[in-house]
Amino acid sequence: MSVERAQNLPSYERPPVHEVAVGIGFQSLNCWGATAAGEFWSLVRDRFPKSEDKPPLPPLPASTSVEIELGLIELPPIRRVWFVSEDESTLIQVQDDRLHVNWRRTSDESAYPRYGHVLDQFAFALDCLMKFAGERGEELQVKAGEVTYVNHIPEGELWNSFSDLSNVFVDWSVAPRNAGSIEGVSSVLTFKGSQDGTPFVSAGHYMNVEVKAALRAYDKSKVLVLQLVNRGSLDSGNFDEISSWLGTASADVVKGFTELTSPVAHRFWGRKS
Repeated sequence: MSVERAQNLPSYERPPVHEVAVGIGFQSLNCWGATAAGEFWSLVRDRFPKSEDKPPLPPLPASTSVEIELGLIELPPIRRVWFVSEDESTLIQVQDDRLHVNWRRTSDESAYPRYGHVLDQFAFALDCLMKFAGERGEELQVKAGEVTYVNHIPEGELWNSFSDLSNVFVDWSVAPRNAGSIEGVSSVLTFKGSQDGTPFVSAGHYMNVEVKAALRAYDKSKVLVLQLVNRGSLDSGNFDEISSWLGTASADVVKGFTELTSPVAHRFWGRKS
C-alpha cells in the first residue's frame, strides 16, 4: 500500500521541520497482549530492527480541545512499543488502541525526507497491523486520526530575541514598548474547520498550533518550536478512507504552516510554490 500526498501545496527548499508524525486511534485490540509486541515485530523487523518499551498514551481524542499528556503512567497494564529504524530517524509506535509513525531529525545533517516517506512508512505499518489483527480474528475499528508537524527555528535564524518574532509569524503582537525585554514565549491556538470557515482547516478537522521556546535535545541549542497538530474523527477501517483523511490532514498542516508564517521566513526557507 502507498499513500499519496495532495498536490499543489506550498513547498520549501529548506523547511525547518524537526519531526513529523502520522497516527490513528482505534477500538482497543484484545489481541494486543503480553506477547503481541514480539509477534508484531516479526512483521516489521527488516525495516525496524530495534525496539523500545514505553508507557502507553491515553486514547487519541477526535478533537484538539483535550491535550494529550505524554507523562509517565505507573505500572502500565498494556505497553506501548517503539520499533525503530537502524539510523533511528523513523519509528513505529504501537499500543492496543493507537498506531503512529514518526520521522525525527537526529542531527543538523539529517535530511528531511518529506511527508511521502512518513506516509509510506505508515502505510506499511498499518498494513502489518491489519494483517496481525486479522490473523487473530479482529479488525481495526478506527475512531480518530492525527498528523503532527514540529518545526524548530534556531536562534540566529530569523530571530535573535523574542521581540523579533514578527520576522517569523504574520500578525505577531509583542509587549508594549515600555514593558521591558521579553524573556519567554508560549502560545497555543485551536482552530476548528468548517465548510466555509478557516481556510487551512478542513471540515471535521481540528488544529492545535503551539509556539514555545525550547532547547533542542541533540545539541541543547535554543530554538523556537512551532508545532501544528491536525486531529479529527475518523470512523473507518478501510485503508483508502484512512489514506484520504490523512492526505487532507497533512495538506491542512502544510497550508496552516504557510498561512501562519511570514513572507520573510518563506524567503529564508526557500519557498518554491
